Amino acid sequence: MPPNNTYVNFERFARVVEDVARVDQGCRALAGAHDTIQDDVETLVSIYNEKEAWYREESESARHDLSQLRYEFRKVESLKKLLREDIRATGYGLGSMARKLDHLQARFDALKQELSADLQWLQELVGSFQLESGSVDSLGSVFRRDAGDSPGELLSRSCSEEVLAGLKL
Repeated sequence: MPPNNTYVNFERFARVVEDVARVDQGCRALAGAHDTIQDDVETLVSIYNEKEAWYREESESARHDLSQLRYEFRKVESLKKLLREDIRATGYGLGSMARKLDHLQARFDALKQELSADLQWLQELVGSFQLESGSVDSLGSVFRRDAGDSPGELLSRSCSEEVLAGLKL
């Protein structure tokens, strides 16, 4: 009689059923994990898209700010160039004014010396009149009093009446 394999087959069948149940449970767990992973991937894609849009906006904003800064820089460089030109022109103008002032100072000094020489000559002339006449007249006193003054004071003072009175000898 052939051996009874039914028990062995039944045992094998029971193991297969248990294996199938475990595989089924594993498939359900895998399906749950797949759904969870799918949700996580969708969430990550959504976050990535939001971040990408934010970075794009920030990039555009930075690009705009950089463009604005370049414009401002070019404007400042242009103003610096104009300022340098104005400073150069002002320097030339100041140099020209200094040369004119030096020229006028030289003319003033020459006129001052000429006036001093003329005053000296007038004093000598009045002195010679006094020696000849032997008296002190009003013209001599006017010129003696003014001889100690500087030429600038003589020019600025209004002494026309005294000079005219002194000239009426």
